[in-house]
Amino acid sequence: MQRTNVSTISHVTALALTAAFASGCTGTPDHTPIRTCVAANDIEPDCRFTNAEDIVVSPGGRHLLIGEMGALDGSVAGSIVALDPESAEITVIYPHDRDAGEPKENWGDPGCRPIEAGPAVTPHGLDIETREDGRHQLFVVNHLERESIELFEVIDDGEVPKVEYRGCVLATGDMAFNDVIGHPDGSFWVSHTYPHDSNLTIGILRIMFTSYAPGRVYSWAKDRGFVVMPGTEAKYANGIEKSADGRVLFLNSYFGEEVIKVDAATGERLGSVSTHKPDNSAWTADGELLVAVHEAGFSELTTCLELTEGSCGVAFEIIAIDPDTMTSRTVVKNVGAPMGAATVARPHGDFIYLGTFAGDRIARVPIAKLNP
Repeated sequence: MQRTNVSTISHVTALALTAAFASGCTGTPDHTPIRTCVAANDIEPDCRFTNAEDIVVSPGGRHLLIGEMGALDGSVAGSIVALDPESAEITVIYPHDRDAGEPKENWGDPGCRPIEAGPAVTPHGLDIETREDGRHQLFVVNHLERESIELFEVIDDGEVPKVEYRGCVLATGDMAFNDVIGHPDGSFWVSHTYPHDSNLTIGILRIMFTSYAPGRVYSWAKDRGFVVMPGTEAKYANGIEKSADGRVLFLNSYFGEEVIKVDAATGERLGSVSTHKPDNSAWTADGELLVAVHEAGFSELTTCLELTEGSCGVAFEIIAIDPDTMTSRTVVKNVGAPMGAATVARPHGDFIYLGTFAGDRIARVPIAKLNP
Protein backbone atom coordinates (compact mmCIF):
# COMPACT_ATOMS: atom_id res chain seq x y z
CA MET A 1 0.00 0.00 0.00
CA GLN A 2 1.34 3.39 -0.96
CA ARG A 3 2.41 5.48 1.98
CA THR A 4 0.48 8.68 2.56
CA ASN A 5 2.60 11.77 2.07
CA VAL A 6 2.74 14.64 4.54
CA SER A 7 0.39 16.89 2.59
CA THR A 8 -2.17 14.11 2.33
CA ILE A 9 -1.94 13.43 6.06
CA SER A 10 -2.47 17.12 6.72
CA HIS A 11 -5.53 17.14 4.48
CA VAL A 12 -7.03 14.01 6.01
CA THR A 13 -6.22 15.25 9.50
CA ALA A 14 -7.99 18.52 8.71
CA LEU A 15 -11.01 16.58 7.52
CA ALA A 16 -10.92 14.44 10.64
CA LEU A 17 -10.67 17.53 12.81
CA THR A 18 -13.57 19.08 10.96
CA ALA A 19 -15.59 15.89 11.36
CA ALA A 20 -14.83 15.94 15.04
CA PHE A 21 -15.81 19.59 15.32
CA ALA A 22 -18.95 18.82 13.37
CA SER A 23 -19.76 15.83 15.50
CA GLY A 24 -19.71 17.86 18.67
CA CYS A 25 -17.84 15.20 20.59
CA THR A 26 -19.23 16.05 23.95
CA GLY A 27 -18.36 13.14 26.19
CA THR A 28 -20.41 11.21 28.65
CA PRO A 29 -21.50 13.18 31.76
CA ASP A 30 -18.00 12.79 33.27
CA HIS A 31 -16.46 13.70 29.90
CA THR A 32 -14.80 10.32 29.34
CA PRO A 33 -15.17 7.99 26.36
CA ILE A 34 -17.54 5.03 26.57
CA ARG A 35 -15.39 1.97 27.30
CA THR A 36 -18.00 -0.67 28.06
CA CYS A 37 -19.73 -2.70 25.35
CA VAL A 38 -22.99 -3.67 27.03
CA ALA A 39 -26.53 -3.04 25.82
CA ALA A 40 -28.39 -0.18 27.47
CA ASN A 41 -31.38 2.05 26.75
CA ASP A 42 -32.65 -0.46 24.12
CA ILE A 43 -29.38 0.05 22.21
CA GLU A 44 -27.28 -3.06 21.48
CA PRO A 45 -23.64 -2.37 20.52
CA ASP A 46 -21.33 -4.46 18.33
CA CYS A 47 -17.76 -3.45 19.12
CA ARG A 48 -15.85 -4.93 16.17
CA PHE A 49 -15.48 -1.89 13.91
CA THR A 50 -13.29 1.16 13.34
CA ASN A 51 -15.08 4.49 12.85
CA ALA A 52 -18.02 3.03 10.93
CA GLU A 53 -19.32 6.36 9.64
CA ASP A 54 -21.94 5.20 7.13
CA ILE A 55 -24.06 2.11 6.50
CA VAL A 56 -26.06 0.99 3.45
CA VAL A 57 -28.09 -2.15 2.68
CA SER A 58 -26.62 -4.45 0.04
CA PRO A 59 -28.85 -5.06 -3.01
CA GLY A 60 -29.59 -8.65 -2.02
CA GLY A 61 -31.08 -7.39 1.24
CA ARG A 62 -29.19 -9.77 3.50
CA HIS A 63 -26.05 -7.80 4.31
CA LEU A 64 -25.14 -4.33 5.51
CA LEU A 65 -22.21 -2.64 3.81
CA ILE A 66 -20.29 -0.52 6.29
CA GLY A 67 -17.65 2.09 5.55
CA GLU A 68 -14.87 2.03 8.15
CA MET A 69 -12.98 5.31 7.93
CA GLY A 70 -9.81 3.97 9.55
CA ALA A 71 -7.65 6.23 11.69
CA LEU A 72 -8.99 9.75 12.09
CA ASP A 73 -5.55 11.24 11.37
CA GLY A 74 -5.33 9.44 8.04
CA SER A 75 -2.42 7.23 9.14
CA VAL A 76 -4.40 4.03 8.61
CA ALA A 77 -6.57 3.30 5.59
CA GLY A 78 -10.13 2.21 6.04
CA SER A 79 -12.17 -0.58 4.51
CA ILE A 80 -15.62 -1.56 3.35
CA VAL A 81 -17.03 -4.55 5.18
CA ALA A 82 -20.15 -6.66 4.80
CA LEU A 83 -22.06 -7.59 7.95
CA ASP A 84 -24.54 -10.46 7.98
CA PRO A 85 -26.83 -9.48 10.88
CA GLU A 86 -28.19 -13.02 11.22
CA SER A 87 -24.85 -14.81 11.58
CA ALA A 88 -22.95 -11.73 12.87
CA GLU A 89 -20.19 -12.57 10.36
CA ILE A 90 -18.08 -9.67 9.12
CA THR A 91 -16.26 -9.89 5.78
CA VAL A 92 -13.87 -7.31 4.37
CA ILE A 93 -14.96 -6.79 0.76
CA TYR A 94 -12.63 -3.86 -0.03
CA PRO A 95 -9.71 -3.73 -0.24
CA HIS A 96 -9.60 -7.29 -1.52
CA ASP A 97 -6.73 -9.54 -2.48
CA ARG A 98 -5.93 -7.72 -5.71
CA ASP A 99 -5.08 -4.17 -6.69
CA ALA A 100 -7.74 -1.96 -8.15
CA GLY A 101 -5.99 -1.71 -11.52
CA GLU A 102 -7.70 -0.32 -14.57
CA PRO A 103 -11.47 -0.78 -14.32
CA LYS A 104 -12.95 -3.26 -16.78
CA GLU A 105 -15.67 -0.67 -17.32
CA ASN A 106 -15.23 2.98 -16.37
CA TRP A 107 -18.27 4.64 -14.81
CA GLY A 108 -16.32 7.69 -13.67
CA ASP A 109 -14.10 10.34 -15.20
CA PRO A 110 -11.77 8.78 -17.79
CA GLY A 111 -9.05 11.14 -16.57
CA CYS A 112 -9.22 9.85 -12.98
CA ARG A 113 -6.56 7.19 -12.51
CA PRO A 114 -7.01 4.24 -10.13
CA ILE A 115 -5.24 4.57 -6.80
CA GLU A 116 -1.76 3.21 -7.41
CA ALA A 117 0.05 0.47 -5.53
CA GLY A 118 -2.98 -0.67 -3.60
CA PRO A 119 -6.62 0.30 -3.14
CA ALA A 120 -6.27 2.55 -0.10
CA VAL A 121 -9.43 4.40 0.91
CA THR A 122 -11.02 6.11 3.88
CA PRO A 123 -14.72 5.47 3.22
CA HIS A 124 -16.88 8.36 4.41
CA GLY A 125 -20.35 8.79 2.85
CA LEU A 126 -21.75 5.77 0.98
CA ASP A 127 -24.66 5.21 -1.38
CA ILE A 128 -25.93 2.33 -3.51
CA GLU A 129 -28.06 3.04 -6.58
CA THR A 130 -29.64 0.66 -9.08
CA ARG A 131 -28.43 1.69 -12.52
CA GLU A 132 -30.68 1.91 -15.55
CA ASP A 133 -29.35 -1.45 -16.77
CA GLY A 134 -30.26 -3.13 -13.45
CA ARG A 135 -26.73 -3.33 -12.05
CA HIS A 136 -25.88 -1.84 -8.67
CA GLN A 137 -23.45 1.04 -8.22
CA LEU A 138 -21.70 1.89 -4.97
CA PHE A 139 -20.54 5.49 -4.52
CA VAL A 140 -17.84 6.09 -1.87
CA VAL A 141 -16.53 9.42 -0.56
CA ASN A 142 -12.78 8.99 -0.11
CA HIS A 143 -10.17 11.27 1.51
CA LEU A 144 -7.03 9.10 1.56
CA GLU A 145 -4.38 9.74 -1.12
CA ARG A 146 -6.81 12.18 -2.76
CA GLU A 147 -10.24 13.75 -2.44
CA SER A 148 -12.47 11.64 -4.66
CA ILE A 149 -15.59 9.65 -5.26
CA GLU A 150 -14.61 6.01 -5.81
CA LEU A 151 -17.05 3.92 -7.83
CA PHE A 152 -17.79 0.20 -7.61
CA GLU A 153 -20.24 -2.34 -8.92
CA VAL A 154 -21.85 -4.42 -6.17
CA ILE A 155 -22.45 -8.06 -7.11
CA ASP A 156 -24.82 -9.67 -4.64
CA ASP A 157 -26.15 -13.16 -5.24
CA GLY A 158 -27.40 -13.63 -1.70
CA GLU A 159 -24.06 -14.81 -0.36
CA VAL A 160 -21.34 -12.37 0.72
CA PRO A 161 -21.46 -9.39 -1.67
CA LYS A 162 -18.49 -8.58 -3.87
CA VAL A 163 -17.39 -5.25 -5.30
CA GLU A 164 -15.64 -4.58 -8.60
CA TYR A 165 -13.83 -1.30 -9.21
CA ARG A 166 -15.52 0.92 -11.82
CA GLY A 167 -13.45 4.11 -11.72
CA CYS A 168 -13.41 7.38 -9.85
CA VAL A 169 -14.06 11.12 -9.95
CA LEU A 170 -11.52 13.57 -8.54
CA ALA A 171 -12.52 16.65 -6.59
CA THR A 172 -11.65 19.94 -8.26
CA GLY A 173 -10.65 23.26 -6.75
CA ASP A 174 -11.27 23.54 -3.03
CA MET A 175 -13.86 20.76 -2.73
CA ALA A 176 -14.05 18.80 0.53
CA PHE A 177 -16.63 16.03 0.27
CA ASN A 178 -18.85 14.58 2.98
CA ASP A 179 -21.76 12.54 1.63
CA VAL A 180 -22.92 11.30 -1.77
CA ILE A 181 -26.18 10.19 -3.36
CA GLY A 182 -26.35 8.50 -6.74
CA HIS A 183 -28.70 8.61 -9.74
CA PRO A 184 -29.68 5.64 -11.96
CA ASP A 185 -27.84 7.18 -14.92
CA GLY A 186 -24.54 7.03 -13.02
CA SER A 187 -24.41 10.72 -12.12
CA PHE A 188 -24.42 11.80 -8.48
CA TRP A 189 -24.84 14.63 -5.99
CA VAL A 190 -22.16 15.24 -3.38
CA SER A 191 -22.11 17.57 -0.37
CA HIS A 192 -19.16 19.94 0.05
CA THR A 193 -18.44 21.08 3.60
CA TYR A 194 -16.01 24.00 3.42
CA PRO A 195 -12.93 24.95 1.34
CA HIS A 196 -10.31 22.32 2.14
CA ASP A 197 -7.46 24.75 1.57
CA SER A 198 -8.77 27.28 4.08
CA ASN A 199 -7.63 27.65 7.69
CA LEU A 200 -9.59 25.04 9.63
CA THR A 201 -10.03 26.90 12.90
CA ILE A 202 -10.89 30.22 11.32
CA GLY A 203 -13.23 28.53 8.85
CA ILE A 204 -15.16 26.67 11.53
CA LEU A 205 -15.44 29.77 13.71
CA ARG A 206 -16.70 31.81 10.74
CA ILE A 207 -19.28 29.12 9.95
CA MET A 208 -20.46 28.96 13.54
CA PHE A 209 -20.56 32.61 14.45
CA THR A 210 -21.17 34.55 11.23
CA SER A 211 -23.38 34.20 8.16
CA TYR A 212 -20.55 32.40 6.32
CA ALA A 213 -22.08 29.35 4.61
CA PRO A 214 -19.51 27.76 2.27
CA GLY A 215 -21.23 24.38 2.17
CA ARG A 216 -23.18 23.37 -0.92
CA VAL A 217 -24.13 20.47 -3.15
CA TYR A 218 -22.44 19.70 -6.45
CA SER A 219 -23.90 17.47 -9.12
CA TRP A 220 -21.61 15.45 -11.36
CA ALA A 221 -22.25 13.78 -14.70
CA LYS A 222 -19.75 12.17 -17.06
CA ASP A 223 -20.53 14.50 -19.94
CA ARG A 224 -20.18 17.79 -18.02
CA GLY A 225 -18.29 17.27 -14.78
CA PHE A 226 -19.23 19.18 -11.62
CA VAL A 227 -21.97 21.82 -11.43
CA VAL A 228 -22.93 23.66 -8.25
CA MET A 229 -26.57 23.18 -7.24
CA PRO A 230 -28.42 26.45 -6.54
CA GLY A 231 -30.29 26.73 -3.26
CA THR A 232 -27.93 24.41 -1.37
CA GLU A 233 -25.76 26.93 0.47
CA ALA A 234 -25.26 25.55 3.97
CA LYS A 235 -23.26 26.09 7.14
CA TYR A 236 -21.23 22.87 6.73
CA ALA A 237 -23.15 20.65 4.31
CA ASN A 238 -23.31 17.15 5.74
CA GLY A 239 -25.65 14.26 4.86
CA ILE A 240 -27.66 14.29 1.65
CA GLU A 241 -30.63 12.26 0.40
CA LYS A 242 -33.02 12.42 -2.53
CA SER A 243 -36.69 11.69 -3.08
CA ALA A 244 -37.60 8.43 -4.82
CA ASP A 245 -38.09 10.26 -8.13
CA GLY A 246 -34.87 12.26 -7.75
CA ARG A 247 -36.66 15.59 -8.02
CA VAL A 248 -36.06 16.76 -4.46
CA LEU A 249 -32.88 16.84 -2.36
CA PHE A 250 -32.71 16.83 1.42
CA LEU A 251 -29.49 18.44 2.70
CA ASN A 252 -28.31 18.52 6.29
CA SER A 253 -26.80 21.87 7.28
CA TYR A 254 -24.79 20.85 10.33
CA PHE A 255 -23.93 24.18 11.93
CA GLY A 256 -27.04 25.75 10.44
CA GLU A 257 -28.95 23.18 12.52
CA GLU A 258 -31.52 22.43 9.88
CA VAL A 259 -32.52 19.91 7.24
CA ILE A 260 -33.19 21.70 3.95
CA LYS A 261 -35.60 20.53 1.23
CA VAL A 262 -34.58 21.74 -2.25
CA ASP A 263 -36.00 21.30 -5.74
CA ALA A 264 -33.17 19.50 -7.57
CA ALA A 265 -33.94 21.19 -10.89
CA THR A 266 -34.51 24.79 -9.88
CA GLY A 267 -32.79 25.17 -6.52
CA GLU A 268 -35.99 26.47 -4.95
CA ARG A 269 -36.05 25.87 -1.21
CA LEU A 270 -39.23 23.97 -0.48
CA GLY A 271 -39.00 23.82 3.30
CA SER A 272 -36.77 23.02 6.24
CA VAL A 273 -36.74 21.40 9.68
CA SER A 274 -34.92 22.98 12.60
CA THR A 275 -33.07 20.43 14.68
CA HIS A 276 -29.83 19.85 16.53
CA LYS A 277 -26.73 19.30 14.37
CA PRO A 278 -27.82 16.84 11.63
CA ASP A 279 -25.35 14.30 10.26
CA ASN A 280 -26.52 11.57 7.82
CA SER A 281 -29.99 10.59 6.60
CA ALA A 282 -31.72 7.36 5.55
CA TRP A 283 -35.23 6.47 4.37
CA THR A 284 -37.59 4.14 6.20
CA ALA A 285 -39.88 1.70 4.40
CA ASP A 286 -42.79 4.02 5.21
CA GLY A 287 -41.14 7.03 3.58
CA GLU A 288 -39.89 8.92 6.61
CA LEU A 289 -36.41 10.40 6.61
CA LEU A 290 -34.32 9.27 9.60
CA VAL A 291 -31.64 11.78 10.56
CA ALA A 292 -28.91 11.31 13.18
CA VAL A 293 -28.41 14.56 15.09
CA HIS A 294 -25.93 15.66 17.75
CA GLU A 295 -26.89 17.68 20.77
CA ALA A 296 -23.61 19.23 21.85
CA GLY A 297 -20.81 21.64 21.00
CA PHE A 298 -17.17 20.70 20.49
CA SER A 299 -15.60 21.37 23.89
CA GLU A 300 -14.56 17.72 24.20
CA LEU A 301 -12.90 17.64 20.77
CA THR A 302 -9.60 16.37 22.18
CA THR A 303 -11.32 13.43 23.83
CA CYS A 304 -12.66 12.21 20.50
CA LEU A 305 -9.49 12.84 18.51
CA GLU A 306 -7.42 10.90 21.02
CA LEU A 307 -9.87 8.02 21.21
CA THR A 308 -8.01 4.69 21.01
CA GLU A 309 -10.76 2.39 22.20
CA GLY A 310 -14.44 2.56 22.99
CA SER A 311 -16.76 5.24 21.64
CA CYS A 312 -16.94 9.01 21.66
CA GLY A 313 -19.78 9.84 24.00
CA VAL A 314 -21.54 12.74 22.29
CA ALA A 315 -25.27 12.71 23.02
CA PHE A 316 -27.44 12.08 19.98
CA GLU A 317 -30.99 11.75 18.75
CA ILE A 318 -32.52 10.01 15.78
CA ILE A 319 -35.37 12.05 14.37
CA ALA A 320 -37.96 11.03 11.78
CA ILE A 321 -39.00 13.68 9.26
CA ASP A 322 -42.19 13.65 7.20
CA PRO A 323 -40.85 14.80 3.80
CA ASP A 324 -44.21 16.26 2.74
CA THR A 325 -45.02 18.35 5.81
CA MET A 326 -41.39 18.77 6.96
CA THR A 327 -42.37 18.04 10.54
CA SER A 328 -40.24 15.87 12.79
CA ARG A 329 -40.41 13.65 15.85
CA THR A 330 -37.73 12.03 18.01
CA VAL A 331 -37.59 8.24 17.86
CA VAL A 332 -34.31 7.57 19.69
CA LYS A 333 -32.52 9.69 22.27
CA ASN A 334 -29.31 8.66 24.02
CA VAL A 335 -26.73 10.12 26.37
CA GLY A 336 -23.74 7.99 27.36
CA ALA A 337 -23.40 4.21 27.05
CA PRO A 338 -23.49 2.13 25.02
CA MET A 339 -22.59 4.42 22.09
CA GLY A 340 -22.35 8.09 21.25
CA ALA A 341 -21.93 10.27 18.18
CA ALA A 342 -24.32 8.33 15.95
CA THR A 343 -23.83 9.44 12.36
CA VAL A 344 -26.46 7.35 10.54
CA ALA A 345 -29.61 5.37 11.35
CA ARG A 346 -30.18 2.72 8.68
CA PRO A 347 -33.35 0.57 8.89
CA HIS A 348 -32.83 -3.11 8.10
CA GLY A 349 -35.09 -5.97 9.10
CA ASP A 350 -36.28 -5.62 12.67
CA PHE A 351 -33.68 -3.02 13.64
CA ILE A 352 -32.27 0.41 12.94
CA TYR A 353 -28.47 0.24 12.65
CA LEU A 354 -26.37 3.12 13.94
CA GLY A 355 -22.88 4.08 12.78
CA THR A 356 -20.39 6.53 14.28
CA PHE A 357 -17.40 8.50 13.01
CA ALA A 358 -15.39 7.96 16.23
CA GLY A 359 -15.55 4.62 17.92
CA ASP A 360 -15.03 0.87 17.78
CA ARG A 361 -18.69 0.00 17.29
CA ILE A 362 -21.97 0.14 15.53
CA ALA A 363 -25.23 -0.39 17.37
CA ARG A 364 -28.84 -1.32 16.71
CA VAL A 365 -32.19 -0.42 18.18
CA PRO A 366 -35.54 -2.14 17.57
CA ILE A 367 -37.36 -0.77 14.57
CA ALA A 368 -40.45 -0.67 16.77
CA LYS A 369 -38.97 2.62 18.01
CA LEU A 370 -40.41 4.13 14.84
CA ASN A 371 -43.96 3.53 16.02
CA PRO A 372 -45.45 6.88 17.10
